[in-house]
Amino acid sequence: MENKKGSIGVVIGVSLVVVFLISVVVLVYVLNTKGFFKPHNEDQIATIPLYIMPRDAGNQNSTEANYILEYKNEKGERIVVSEGLLDSSWNELIVPRDYLLTFYCWNNDHYVVKAMKNPATGEEIKMNKSTFTCDMVKMGNLTISHTGDFSKIMNTITLDLSDQDWYYKTGLCFAWSSGIIDVSLKNQLITCDSGSWKNFSSYDEKTKEYTWLTNNTYMCGDSQEVCEFVEANKCKVANEETPERMKGKVDSCVYTGKSFHNETFSVDLEVRTAEYKNSLDYIDIYVYDSDRRWNPMTGSWDWLSELNKQDLGVPDQVYRINYEEDCSNDVCTV
Repeated sequence: MENKKGSIGVVIGVSLVVVFLISVVVLVYVLNTKGFFKPHNEDQIATIPLYIMPRDAGNQNSTEANYILEYKNEKGERIVVSEGLLDSSWNELIVPRDYLLTFYCWNNDHYVVKAMKNPATGEEIKMNKSTFTCDMVKMGNLTISHTGDFSKIMNTITLDLSDQDWYYKTGLCFAWSSGIIDVSLKNQLITCDSGSWKNFSSYDEKTKEYTWLTNNTYMCGDSQEVCEFVEANKCKVANEETPERMKGKVDSCVYTGKSFHNETFSVDLEVRTAEYKNSLDYIDIYVYDSDRRWNPMTGSWDWLSELNKQDLGVPDQVYRINYEEDCSNDVCTV
């Protein structure tokens, strides 16, 4: 009888141990799924409510906007906090409190703008509230005109592009009739107004090391271009490939790299033609711009004229120059 009681006691003891071990395993599993065992520095990033409003930089009227919010951690890695659509009022976001934040905002009428928000101040931490506006630059309404003609074999035509708002990274494509041989730019130099073109993006004072740019890429301030050559503040820009949406429509394309605001940008075109032309001859000029989008292939915000064959920025405009007879000295040459 005593042996039987002893056996029962052993069984109960073993059962209790098994139950205890199972409970420990379950507890560890639950705590792990809740992130209890994550490294301390990943779990303790301080946050603060941030209220952001997207606005037009000119009139400061609020508007809806797409956005991406990101920052760089201690390792220099890009961390996307959130992205989506902001409405035209104050939008609440929960953001890291102690990091320099970078906002990218844009919509169909405004270019992508890069806006920086400093880490929260002591007053903001005390109030547990931070505010910020993302002010975007408005895309322009381009006006096009020209002077000159192509009545001779070698001709110069000046194309005037005017805009009261912004127009970024101007490009031109040309389509022509059988009487035209070639259209090109007389000058593809871009001037760096803030100094010289540099072939590095940053310099670390502590390590005395440069972050070099590659593939003939140079920077002037925040502007970045691919240059065939550089002389002080002059960059001879390289032509881009013909945009996919224009392939089959145009004969050639050139890239000016020019961005302008509330001014007229004049482009001198060299036009070479056949000796004999008629009233059916013409040149169609496609004017297009670029806007920035995140490019996962390069790991940067790149200037693009299209994405998935869809035009970015201001809709493409087509301007036609028709052949006009040279009637100087009251004699018309056809």
